Amino acid sequence: MAGRRGRAAACVVAAALCAASACGPDARRGAPPHAAPNVLLVSIDTLRADRVGAYGAHDAGTATLDAVAAAGVRFEKAIAPAPLTLPSHATLLTGLYPPRHGVRHNGMFRLASAHETLAERFAAAGFDTGAVVGAVVLASRYGLDQGFDHYDDATGGGRASATGYPERRAGEVTDAALRWLAGARAPFFLFVHYYDPHAEYQPPPPFAERFARRPYEGEVAYVDAELGRLFEALRARGQLERTLVAVTSDHGESLGEHGERTHGYTLYDASLAVPLLLRGPGVPAGRVVPGVVSLASVAPTLLALSGLPPLPDADGRDLRPLFAAAAGAAGAGAGGRAEAGAAYAETLATQLDHGWAPLHALRTATHHYVRAPRPELYDVAADPREKRNLLDAGARPEAEAADAEIAALLARGEPLRTARVDAATRAQLEALGYAIPDAPVAQTGLDPKDGLRLVETYVAARAAFFAGRLDEAEREARELLRESPASGQALMLLADVEHRRGRTRESLALAERAASLVPQSAGFQVQVGDRRLELGDAAGAIAAYEAAIAIDPELAEAQAGAMWRAAITGDVRDAEAAAERALALAPDDAALQLRVAEAFDRLGIPERALAAYEAALRLEPSAQLAHMGAAIQLARLGRAEEAEARVAAAGPYGAEPNYGNRLAIAFAARGDHARAEALFRALLAAYPDHPHVRRNLAHLLRTAGRPDEAAALGDG
Repeated sequence: MAGRRGRAAACVVAAALCAASACGPDARRGAPPHAAPNVLLVSIDTLRADRVGAYGAHDAGTATLDAVAAAGVRFEKAIAPAPLTLPSHATLLTGLYPPRHGVRHNGMFRLASAHETLAERFAAAGFDTGAVVGAVVLASRYGLDQGFDHYDDATGGGRASATGYPERRAGEVTDAALRWLAGARAPFFLFVHYYDPHAEYQPPPPFAERFARRPYEGEVAYVDAELGRLFEALRARGQLERTLVAVTSDHGESLGEHGERTHGYTLYDASLAVPLLLRGPGVPAGRVVPGVVSLASVAPTLLALSGLPPLPDADGRDLRPLFAAAAGAAGAGAGGRAEAGAAYAETLATQLDHGWAPLHALRTATHHYVRAPRPELYDVAADPREKRNLLDAGARPEAEAADAEIAALLARGEPLRTARVDAATRAQLEALGYAIPDAPVAQTGLDPKDGLRLVETYVAARAAFFAGRLDEAEREARELLRESPASGQALMLLADVEHRRGRTRESLALAERAASLVPQSAGFQVQVGDRRLELGDAAGAIAAYEAAIAIDPELAEAQAGAMWRAAITGDVRDAEAAAERALALAPDDAALQLRVAEAFDRLGIPERALAAYEAALRLEPSAQLAHMGAAIQLARLGRAEEAEARVAAAGPYGAEPNYGNRLAIAFAARGDHARAEALFRALLAAYPDHPHVRRNLAHLLRTAGRPDEAAALGDG
């Protein structure tokens, strides 16, 4: 998907550059600096540093990464700003810590267009800009596409991790990157994101066999091989030596340390210490930089090495003085800011997922402080595994200084976003009994150290849900709620379980409770709206969609939900405008096209519904649900033969009773009683107890003057 947000700012800069250099009328951007290098930024998701050979791992299978380290600079201790994919990547691309850029968790925050990104700066300077990401967690809808000409987040029907995020294999990511490179002009900026080391660990052959007892390392080795393939392609084109390469990760993986199996709920080195490697023009070979640096410094450093001005007010800094100077200069020259030999990190997943306390940390070369209900301080030189909390013996000045620095950073940041609902929407919500709080409701404040054992319960519940084991998912989620009743994630998971069982009313009650616990989540509000809509409560659904828009105006699903205002006002133009707003936000999202199509379908506008279904099929030709939706619209429009052809392409949806029932009704509405009756009877044979099919067939028979046959169906 091509990125557009933030392009206006880039165009202003480009226009100014053109004016200064008297460039021609067709020039859209400024000229890149003389002899500017290409720039390749690679993020290998969930890669902890100590599983890379260059960082001391044995039999790591990381020959490509090790070669980058040997040919360039390796930073001894790079610290991620969060053990979460989206916030950490937002820092990587802006140079701002999470409190400054406002992205505090996966899925429920978006990078605001006001924050300038690395891609926007490169684009304004005349670079071609492209990105290929490996998982939906970095989809363009979350705002990271700002400044990219090409942002490929098409994971398609790829595998889903334990978190439920669809992902694609490293080989597919490399293929997509190479396709973009084939048409890119130099200089280019390419961001490539590999997701494979994220749980669950399922490396492909031959890595599965070589690392049979270490599947995490097998995933890392597989990505390393694919990165090597990307480098070889650049080398074959004569571009590698003219390319500045940065390789890092968004966070590590606990692998059971400190009681955490994966990441997200602790701030120890296992989940924060990541590799950071640089090589290429302007980077010395074979240099190891001691001390602590933050991923917030990647963007400033890449811009400096490319001859471009820095991002405004970044938390990170240009790291060139550290690797240009001799060892021992690593702590020099940042005026006492947190970046000078220290790195900030946080996780609000603890708070936003389960109602526990948030965690904040400051990591220096000698100490690691974690701000928590029971704070922690570790002497990482003497205790690198962070086992002995120095604060168990009383207060320490290092902890007091670190806590003050964290407080100062948080004071400079954005407040945690809550629902922003205007007075009219709030009045509508209150009239319907669907109030949205002004701030997060009271939470437990549990120290995450005490809640870690419950995380495994939640992970098990999600895994069971995605595997279709609904009873198990419900049992695990309810066990979590017994001990952590403020867990919005557990409540929404239960809502999903009930919805899949067809118990919409029960699902709605759980979804509403979850949304009240996590008012930052526009997505939760959309799910509330969807459930209300299924129950025929159009006004309540609209209120929820409006609440979602108030939280995140750029959430396409919420804008699509606003189409349902037409169900009350009767104003088709309102529905068209809402659909246009939604599709402008995510024009290449097949799922969004389906949502728009379904709205037009239920609003009784078959021509527009058909167009949206066709648009979805152009994006994803194998989408069977879109074929079925198109079949229903074609039947409504009297194009019966075309409808039947689409049913054949709809797979299981063609025999699904609810969709089949709607198709039969569409045939009947056009007076095609023969097709309608045949379809109703086929459905009734397969689902003899389905009340709607039986009732509709009886109605059709009565309409056709066959009351005895209708009566035989037991429908009066």
